[in-house]
Amino acid sequence: CIPARNETEDSPGCIESVIANKYEKLEILVLDDCSHDKTPEIIKQYAHSGVRFIKGKIPKDDWLPKNSAYDQLADEAKGDVIVFAGVDIRFSTNSVSSLVSQLTNLDMISVLPKRSYDKEGSVFIQPLRYWWELGLWRFNAYSPPVLSSCWAVKRTRLQEIGGFDGLKKAVEPELILAKKFSKLRAYNFLVSSDLLGVESVKSAKDQYATALRTRYIQLQRKPEYVFLTLFFEFMFFIVPYILFFWSLYTQDFLPTIWSLSAIIILSVANAEVYKLALRKLWPIGFISLPFLVIIDWYVMFKSMYGYEFGKITWKDRNICIPLLKVEKELPKA
Repeated sequence: CIPARNETEDSPGCIESVIANKYEKLEILVLDDCSHDKTPEIIKQYAHSGVRFIKGKIPKDDWLPKNSAYDQLADEAKGDVIVFAGVDIRFSTNSVSSLVSQLTNLDMISVLPKRSYDKEGSVFIQPLRYWWELGLWRFNAYSPPVLSSCWAVKRTRLQEIGGFDGLKKAVEPELILAKKFSKLRAYNFLVSSDLLGVESVKSAKDQYATALRTRYIQLQRKPEYVFLTLFFEFMFFIVPYILFFWSLYTQDFLPTIWSLSAIIILSVANAEVYKLALRKLWPIGFISLPFLVIIDWYVMFKSMYGYEFGKITWKDRNICIPLLKVEKELPKA
């Protein structure tokens, strides 16, 4: 199931990679989410290859557009397993079979895709996302790691928990579903490999839009959490560098050794985190951490400002649904 909105550039590559899969019982649904370009015509060109075109409905006022697209696709799907993928995802010929096999004893999985060689730089636009998703604090039933680029769920289990009706306004509906299934020990987070073959070609522009959409949500839309995160990142990631250069200036031996050790550990950890998604640029992680932290601060405050003042644009739509709604008249007695 692929939702697409104004995706003339990326949709052909995504659709063609799905068509090339060797999985026998494959139903391919592509929804045009009210595009203003030639996306519908592009989707329809693949009808002879088994792709079913779904004309998306205009989302209701109380639905976020992405969730509405998910809901329409889920209603149309007939298979036992639904794989949701963004148009920036590319599959190898065995990807669908591998994803389905992973759901044998589970109800839901999500995938950290590898970056394509020519799009690896975009990962640094959302610099600490993988630190956040792969941290030890995320591997519990209440806050499991999850990504929205590619995820799969058993259709009957999705229906049993109410589908997307209860997730109309959720900016990250995948996370809410992952929490529900994780508590039942029926969820897993996968890092893509050559066997799984899931790859992302997301551009820097789209990565930045994703960062603004998700960063403040990760902090539960609480300004105090933004400042606490800033303080934590400053103390954990930046202070060792400050202490190192200060101790060199003052020629204090012990702080120099301590701070240098911390810098080395953090740099190696950062490179290892990025090695999970990158093939050639991951060594930059050895030297880039302080710059990534500063970028993350900018993204946090920009995301907070957008949500607090009602303007976060996603696919040319403002997704900030007001918490209060004005009724034109009181209900009649």
